[in-house]
Amino acid sequence: NVPLVVNSNVAQRNNYLTITSDQPNASIYIDDQYVSDGFKSLAIGTTHSWRIECDMYHTESGTVKITDGEPITIEKQLRPAYGFINITSEPEDGAVVFINNKKVGTTPYQSDKMASGTYNIRVVKDMYKTTEQTFTITDGNTTDAILDMAANFVNLTIETDANSDIYID
Repeated sequence: NVPLVVNSNVAQRNNYLTITSDQPNASIYIDDQYVSDGFKSLAIGTTHSWRIECDMYHTESGTVKITDGEPITIEKQLRPAYGFINITSEPEDGAVVFINNKKVGTTPYQSDKMASGTYNIRVVKDMYKTTEQTFTITDGNTTDAILDMAANFVNLTIETDANSDIYID
């Protein structure tokens, strides 16, 4: 039996891991801990999980093994998790637009970034029947939503002689 000798003077060797994103508001995590500057010194030979999160973008994640040599850099361009919608009403503009029951403007309407998903669109205008339809917004695309509004009025023609009086209601 050979006795085991532990030398406590051996310094742990580290290397630097830097994680960056093209989105300045992204949050970076190493081993599920937030890293404010995306930069951390870690022990060589260890494996770590990393994650980048940002509103309106898909989360990127993975693992990395810390090796000796040059500092390790992970650079990610985040993929949009949003799209846009353009809403028009036919036969006339000026209809009030509701998206998921929230009033957002009038037609023609162009949205800001909207999270990808399905939305209920409703347009309302005096003298027209309210029209409602569901549309899907997909990553990085613009959805064109054209809503046809049926008239809620009639044209009435009355033929009479010139000496007649006409009363309505």
